[in-house]
Amino acid sequence: MQRREKLFWLVAGFLLILGVISLIPTHYEICKEGAKTGEEACPSYRFAPFLVIQIGKALDALSVAITALATIAIAWFTWSLRRSTDRLWDAGERQLKLLAETSAAQSRDMQHSIKAAIDSAKAANRSAKVAEEALVATDRAWISIKAKVTQPLIFKGDKITIGVDFEMVNVGNSPATHAQLFTELCRDIIQARRKGEEAARLSSSSMLNMGVVLFPKETREEETRDLGTSLSDFKATISAMNTEENPCDAAWPAIMACVTYRLAGSSDIRHTVILFEVTHRDPVHPGWDGSESETDPYFLRLIQTFMSGQVT
Repeated sequence: MQRREKLFWLVAGFLLILGVISLIPTHYEICKEGAKTGEEACPSYRFAPFLVIQIGKALDALSVAITALATIAIAWFTWSLRRSTDRLWDAGERQLKLLAETSAAQSRDMQHSIKAAIDSAKAANRSAKVAEEALVATDRAWISIKAKVTQPLIFKGDKITIGVDFEMVNVGNSPATHAQLFTELCRDIIQARRKGEEAARLSSSSMLNMGVVLFPKETREEETRDLGTSLSDFKATISAMNTEENPCDAAWPAIMACVTYRLAGSSDIRHTVILFEVTHRDPVHPGWDGSESETDPYFLRLIQTFMSGQVT
């Protein structure tokens, strides 16, 4: 049976009982004093009206108590509603906090995953680049420079001169194009290093397509080059190095040799810079003091210095 049907039969039963009670021929009296005469009147009622009147009086007498109970009931309901609302609010805040913590954790995990993926990709790119560079370095052209003194080292007037033969050798496994050799005699190894850096820098910005092709293991001999530098600058270098703590009255000139070239199929300019110090075969020879002299090529040798090898 449905709820509405139960409620209907409950009301119908109550009304039926009330109707039956009203048919009972019993009479009851209700006495009360008149407002004007002060005499007591006791009219008689059937059971049903009597019951209704008595219930009304009872309810009227208990109105204060009923109001108090209703107030208490309302207060209890309000307090319960507040507790429920507070619990609901706390549950909502906990849920929001949990959601925020979960979102933050997921965001951190996602960021860590992205960072790990980026790092892995970078590492893979670096490995690929290293492998590619290693392969290119193995197969590319590399130009080396050899030098031999063929004419005397002469200190005369205000000039130092020397004659040197050079060779460019492709020690790599691919052809080199546009190979050119630049050489210069310098007052010391410091100036030679600076001249080598200048030659590499200037050749990198050059737009001239000059030079020769060198195939793998091929050697190209250059004609003897007569090199010269200022004798006064050489003497000034000796004077600058001569101090009380480190007496110095001699030095060694230096030769800068720079070869520029390109790899086959590339427009990038590559360099090899070799610095040679002009020394004497006699190991105890102190060097030259700048006074007028001439040293035969047999007694001269070129020593490649540790500052050589600017290779790109």
